[in-house]
Amino acid sequence: MKWLALFLVPALGACGGAAGGGDGSSGSTASNVYITQDVIFEPQLSQNIFQFPTTATGSVSPTQSLKGPAGVTFNGLAVDTTGILYVGGTITSSSPSNGAEILIYAPGASGNATPSRTIVGPSTGLGGFGMSSVYGLALDTSGNMYVSSFVNVGGILYPGVSIFPATANGDVAPTKVIAGSATTLNAFLPGQIAVDSANRIYTEGGSLPQPDSVLIFDSSSIGNGPPSSTISGPKTMIDDVVGLALDNAGNIYVANGTAAGASTSSILVFSAGSTGNVAPIRTVSGSATTMVGLTNLSVDRDGNVYVINLLNVLKFAPTSSGNVPPSATISFVGFSGVSGIAAQ
Repeated sequence: MKWLALFLVPALGACGGAAGGGDGSSGSTASNVYITQDVIFEPQLSQNIFQFPTTATGSVSPTQSLKGPAGVTFNGLAVDTTGILYVGGTITSSSPSNGAEILIYAPGASGNATPSRTIVGPSTGLGGFGMSSVYGLALDTSGNMYVSSFVNVGGILYPGVSIFPATANGDVAPTKVIAGSATTLNAFLPGQIAVDSANRIYTEGGSLPQPDSVLIFDSSSIGNGPPSSTISGPKTMIDDVVGLALDNAGNIYVANGTAAGASTSSILVFSAGSTGNVAPIRTVSGSATTMVGLTNLSVDRDGNVYVINLLNVLKFAPTSSGNVPPSATISFVGFSGVSGIAAQ
């Protein structure tokens, strides 16, 4: 349901990538789920990242909140295994057009904490001409950052993927960019992004009214080139990719909307290494799921799936399949406007 994704999520956040030690940390933390609140259409609310334990259910208050800087709208979110948060920001106060940035927060940051690093400036190539939003963030096992956004290539904006090193800070150029017409990246709205253990990049392609596809770029991909492979075709049941994530085994999770003709939203799960016109190994769909309008999703270390629904976050247990109810829901006062989600 792309229109819903567009109006609820001006920057479809990223998926909760899980990688170790982006700021030199090691070890693991308690398992949490993080949610960004987008205030574009809810100006009375503060821009926050809310933290909930993965055991949360019902209408609950966050255990911790992190307030964004003034004049910045959060969009795109990832968390590593140590609790370092990576969030995309749109600088709404910049002139002559909005600017984009990536803010990195230390584990446990809360309140009005200052980012430990910020990636921002013209050298980053992140957007321009009023199209400066980070639509997805993911991390590889070395902490390198993969950013889904519009990118400025020779003065022309393309949907693309920019890759920054784990220590990037300030006005720095990405180590490489994948962008251009040959990539077939979704020109309507860049989406969530995921990276597997071989540094293959998974993102969204297609344009209305045709069904979407999952695009897969090998670690060597660069510039304006086609994806190495795709997951697409009638057997896949993919209509409208509104969320994308991987689990620790490399299985591929797609939040499937209804823009291209599907009658109901669904979560499709494909086995690791899937390509071509292949059927999902599991599908979660039906009235019992309480899915209404899906956007981002994330998978925690135990294989639980969290997906942003119209009025709440739905949690599905590992191996959930068919017309099954969620194992938990998470909602809170002011839920309207939730955009990105990332789980540890």
